[in-house]
Amino acid sequence: MDSRPAKIATGDYQVARGWVPPWVEALAMPVWISGNNRIITYLNGRAEELLGRSSDRCIGKPCYQVIRGKTGKGEKFCSEQCPAVRQLYRQNEIEPFRIRVGVGRRARWVQVVMIAAESPDLTGVCMIHCVIDDEKEQRLKSYLARVMTRTPGARLGKREVTSFRLTRREKEILSLLSRDASLYEIADKLHLSYTTVRNHVQHILRKLGVHSIMEAVAFYLLTTD
Repeated sequence: MDSRPAKIATGDYQVARGWVPPWVEALAMPVWISGNNRIITYLNGRAEELLGRSSDRCIGKPCYQVIRGKTGKGEKFCSEQCPAVRQLYRQNEIEPFRIRVGVGRRARWVQVVMIAAESPDLTGVCMIHCVIDDEKEQRLKSYLARVMTRTPGARLGKREVTSFRLTRREKEILSLLSRDASLYEIADKLHLSYTTVRNHVQHILRKLGVHSIMEAVAFYLLTTD
């Protein structure tokens, strides 16, 4: 019996559909694979749900025409001049990238981790796209933004924490607060008394013009890389 993957004809392309690394099929996340010609050769069920398209409508087409990812400014990310693929051709590390896929109510933010692999079915390198849902992070940022704007002091625009003249110790404490450390835990870690830490927190709130630790943390998370 011929074990080679079946070929499907799509326009000017003869596309191999069938080779998938074993570890890809075990991933509980949206995944698609494209060849070095950018043509999609594999799309799993989770990717179908994400894109709102069946694999039959995606396989054999250029990935940028199917995915149509956009940046936060609404500009095209997925195109014939894919930034991630350019990095691959330059033999640079391919960093995860964040795009918005889908339209209307289906639109959502995702993080894409792209892995280059040699395929036995395709000439050259194929690109395995592993997708992490980023929607929860966006909802969190939206929530933090609402928290941050509750008080006049926090509505001063995109001023960074450094512009509020926090001391090194205050910045250190604010950073630990952002990691969900309690005042007692901070005191123990920094070898300070609880009262000293509490006083530092009061100074932080006053300088940032906020009324609670939650607002201070929200401000920190939204204005610090």
